[in-house]
Amino acid sequence: MNKYLGYLVRAVPYLIYKYPAIYRASKQKGSRVKRYNDMRSIIKKVLDKLNVEIILTGLKTLPTEPSYLLTPNHQSFMDALCLIAISNQVTTFVAKEEAKKYIYVNKIIKAIEGEYIDRENLRQEIKVMQRIRSSLISENKKWVIFPEGTRSKDKDYKLGEFKAGSFKMAVQAGVDIYPVSMYGSFRILDIKENSLNKQPVFIHIFEPIKKEQYQNMTTVELSEMVKNMIENKQEDLKELDRDFIAKNRKK
Repeated sequence: MNKYLGYLVRAVPYLIYKYPAIYRASKQKGSRVKRYNDMRSIIKKVLDKLNVEIILTGLKTLPTEPSYLLTPNHQSFMDALCLIAISNQVTTFVAKEEAKKYIYVNKIIKAIEGEYIDRENLRQEIKVMQRIRSSLISENKKWVIFPEGTRSKDKDYKLGEFKAGSFKMAVQAGVDIYPVSMYGSFRILDIKENSLNKQPVFIHIFEPIKKEQYQNMTTVELSEMVKNMIENKQEDLKELDRDFIAKNRKK
């Protein structure tokens, strides 16, 4: 069966059925925890219908500390869904303004109290970062930001430049930073990748970089360190990916 036709048959009716619940959650009524858990349950079901298999290396569970920052590389808008699927604690995202045009994505981001950044509007970006810093300090929120700012356009999914400003709010709040290396999410919506029974996404969560480790670093130095960590791990994940594909091609 054509890959996209299979998606239409399996996932679209479910998403249509769940749209009223997603819409209600986007109004941010009720508890933050319930809204997050409801959205996470829907996302996990969708990923299952798309035959996505998430394979964790490194830390198997995220910490229970009040607040922290996750900084993954970015291959697909499916990255955010995969990260929510593995995060059993309320976690939210910094998304770029263009994501608003995807109706389901926009509603889910609103439901989990995410923030949008307009890269063309420096004043708006600064205000958003100030709100996130405050929430890290006083609201015990856990945030994900993609330091590349956008999905990788490289045909081999090499990492783009990591923006030093992505780390400023965590440094100012003094919270732990968890680098995350991801590989394989680009495959989920790639129509050419039609030969696998499962769509593997490998996620490696590093040990945290604590305040004591970065307090004497500039954000430029910190961003380079995190990029190097994630980039080096990509080769290991690619090797795991090749082994997985060899064993799971459709007969």
